[in-house]
Amino acid sequence: MNSNPGLRFLRPYLCKGFAASRRSAHLNFHTTTTLKNKKRDREIRKSFVRPVAAAALGAPTVEENGNQIDRRVRELKDGGALVFPRMPKEFSVTSCNDFLKQFEYMRPGERHDDRILTLRGRVHSSRLASTSLAFFDIVQDGIPVQVVCDFSKLGLSGAQKSDFRKFCRMVRRGDIISVSGGPYRTHRGELSISATDIPIILTPNLSPIPVRLEHRETRIRNRHVDLLVNPQVADTMRARFHIIQYIREFLLKDDFLEVQTPIVSEGASGAIARPFTTTSTELLGKELSLRVSPEIWLKRLVIGGLDRVFEIGPAFRNEGLDATHNPEFTTCEFYKSFADLEELISMTEAMVYGLAEHIVALRSLRLNSLPQLDPNFFKAPFKRIDFVPALESALGESLPDLATQDAEEQIKTLFLKYSIPLPVSPTLPRLLDKLSSVYIEPQCNQPTFIMHHPACLAPLSKSFLDPTTNQVLSARAELFIQHREIANMYEEENSPFEQRAKFIQQSQWKDEENSGTVDESYVKALTYGLPPTGGWGCGIDRLCMFFTNAVRISDVLPFGSLRNVVSVGQAKIISADKTVDRELQVGVETWAYHHPTMPRVFFITGTSTGFGSHLVQEVIHRGDIAVATARKPEALKFKGTNDKNYLPLKLDVTSSADIASSFKSAVDKFGRIDVVVNNAGYGLAGVFEELTDQQIKTQMDVNFFGLMAVTKKAMETMREQKPSGGVIQNVTSIGGQRGVPTFSIYCASKWAVEGFTESISKEVKPEWGIKFTCIEPGGFRTDWAGRSMEFPEKRHPAYDHLDAKKAMGKRHGTQVGDPIKGSKAMYELAIMDDPPLRIVLGSDAYNAINEKIKLYSENYKKYEDISTSTDVDESEK
Repeated sequence: MNSNPGLRFLRPYLCKGFAASRRSAHLNFHTTTTLKNKKRDREIRKSFVRPVAAAALGAPTVEENGNQIDRRVRELKDGGALVFPRMPKEFSVTSCNDFLKQFEYMRPGERHDDRILTLRGRVHSSRLASTSLAFFDIVQDGIPVQVVCDFSKLGLSGAQKSDFRKFCRMVRRGDIISVSGGPYRTHRGELSISATDIPIILTPNLSPIPVRLEHRETRIRNRHVDLLVNPQVADTMRARFHIIQYIREFLLKDDFLEVQTPIVSEGASGAIARPFTTTSTELLGKELSLRVSPEIWLKRLVIGGLDRVFEIGPAFRNEGLDATHNPEFTTCEFYKSFADLEELISMTEAMVYGLAEHIVALRSLRLNSLPQLDPNFFKAPFKRIDFVPALESALGESLPDLATQDAEEQIKTLFLKYSIPLPVSPTLPRLLDKLSSVYIEPQCNQPTFIMHHPACLAPLSKSFLDPTTNQVLSARAELFIQHREIANMYEEENSPFEQRAKFIQQSQWKDEENSGTVDESYVKALTYGLPPTGGWGCGIDRLCMFFTNAVRISDVLPFGSLRNVVSVGQAKIISADKTVDRELQVGVETWAYHHPTMPRVFFITGTSTGFGSHLVQEVIHRGDIAVATARKPEALKFKGTNDKNYLPLKLDVTSSADIASSFKSAVDKFGRIDVVVNNAGYGLAGVFEELTDQQIKTQMDVNFFGLMAVTKKAMETMREQKPSGGVIQNVTSIGGQRGVPTFSIYCASKWAVEGFTESISKEVKPEWGIKFTCIEPGGFRTDWAGRSMEFPEKRHPAYDHLDAKKAMGKRHGTQVGDPIKGSKAMYELAIMDDPPLRIVLGSDAYNAINEKIKLYSENYKKYEDISTSTDVDESEK
């Protein structure tokens, strides 16, 4: 493509080999496209303002950014302005916020030249109206004020025209200045400060500040710039402070004491979690841990007679990092003597409702980018759900006695019966927690307390025998809002005998997060007497996410997640021929590469059940964006979704109109598509002669022709987006590599996908960046072999030795594959830099493919002579 070098600043990515555009290029563009009279032309050409620095329109390397700084330094030095002075002593200094409040009463055209004040702030923008009149917008603590520099006024104080011009040449967006003058409301109604002297540059800005900054990784690595460019980021940080301060004042008003407890100690207790460990030069030989919770320390203070204590501070858990979890997080915990569960619930309802009203007030006064909230949504009383009755109602049967030795095995049979994948560590507490996440938490859209969990889920809580369910339950409640856990509370176990027994019980469920140790020191402390106490804990970060509508926990942390903090500095990206350091990508953003924290857009077909459903949940869980398609999208429900990370769409893969519409909707909303997963399929089992023509046609239409049509649209989209590229995963089957009785047409459709995918992977140009993977699952515990499977309408008498329906009935629920683990594997494959063309999922598929490879090798070797005998004779070549 040819591009006019004079206008290359419009599309910098097309002109990476050229030097940055000069100011004249911007002027030529504006004068040839927008200016209509010579007077305005002259004014613009005289302007000292460079609205967007040339480098701010592309994605400069370190070398380019360094050159800009060097030029700026030389410019300031030549003008005698490269100084960072001590702040001069000035009188009547006020903030921008107070200035606006103090003179709010002024009417258009009104001015008070006798009321001289001084404002300080960062230049956000500037405009030259004439050679003697300039306007600046300065911002201080998020509040903007217009500065009017009229030389006819400045001249009264003895200012020279040459000094005025010099200042206009030197000042740039981002400079921090001090200006003195009187309040003046312009005829257009804007309250301004009319300068009575030339402003002083207190801190010259050397690096160009972008007008737009959207690249997620760049933003978090350079949070200081992100705060300058994106007001909503600053609003989120301010909202976080106000949320913490509100909770603090709420508790202080109730006579609580705020305390600080140890962060480093010999052991980590108070929660079931894997701690970070370290050592100390003062305590050689001892392994120390960062706290996972301040709970035990705070209850020791209550034992010591401090009846109401709370702490807001950090906790650390050496676990996973995703959209809602960070290994370092902020928690608030309080402990109140003689408070029971009902009092804790009442306090929580009052606190959450008060917080909602507070955020609404902040939004109306200043933090305008915060989401709109309806305080009535948070009015007490909140909904309550009792754990065991709710679970039994959802399952349609009673739970076994959870206090018996075989309770764990009996719960596992429920997982098998209802085709629920087992958690990684299938202990009784984790099994029950999993059932809650499947059947109870989805009911918690409005503020809801899940009450009275089984005792094994709360080893530090008091427990009781519930006469209704005949189960041993805990005096505990969890608050969920919009399916997210917000707070946890319970009546604390204060019997040293019961607490020891509960610690010992927990040891039988030991795993990588549960050390299974008995905290003898805490048990001994209980012998001094812990009064009946109510304990309460809340993750501050998640609470801030909820009230600011943040998609990821990194959005509410000043410097992002642990991954962001560790990678702060200069990231590496691969250019066409070498690795270069990347600085700020500024101006109109482009997506030059993917970093683990950048959100990818996944377009997934067939998401109502099985792999598709679990993959959508995994994508959301990992902090990426899911476009979930199904024939009935209104029936789709996933946890943690919102308008920014989720888009459900109607898609029948056999409909070309549906395909075009769904891709357009996805691109219109999210700008691009990074991963397409062809998961929609049609399960058909039966011997070939039993199948109808319509069944065969439907099998091929969905599994092959529909997939082919989606792939075609995906390739077109990925090739044309900027930058181009993406991953296309075609879910086939181990049946796409070997024939299976009663699956002849199913296997035919999958073999077709295999050959199609391999062929097109060799057709695309490498520079397009489009990668393909055939996912070949073995048997997984999804609905595929159950209610989703279709069978022949009539049996064929000649095939009485084969019964597909009976075989599938026996197989359903006994497969070795866990679909949740399968979806995680698919996600990991999607984010690989160089994914494989083919991969099997499941040990059964792995064994089967290796057996097939062995048989192939033996067979072809056996008949090598016949195979090679068909070549043209050497003499005839």
